[in-house]
Amino acid sequence: MNQDGTVNSREHPAARHSVVSIFLTGAGLMTPVPADGTVPKLPYAKIALRVLIDGDAEILYAGDAPSLVEGLVQINFRLPELARDGLTPLQIQIGNYWDTSFPQIWIR
Repeated sequence: MNQDGTVNSREHPAARHSVVSIFLTGAGLMTPVPADGTVPKLPYAKIALRVLIDGDAEILYAGDAPSLVEGLVQINFRLPELARDGLTPLQIQIGNYWDTSFPQIWIR
């Protein structure tokens, strides 16, 4: 999801240095440990991770997806100024695990 609320696509690429939100599952244990199947409550559980897009992206938030079911993680990050244009791969590292699904993001 782009900073302007549009779904990231070729027609709606994210601008460099803008904030992008992605959602994922399977992030492992969070702190504090939430109960499965519940809706997150404040304070939201957090998780430590890295997002790489032509270098480290600035992580603004990584944790429970507010108002959605536990187990869904939201990551808000700022795209690096030097990120390349077009369809660009992003890598997510959680602990020692690197995501192998090879997600991509459109950047302008």
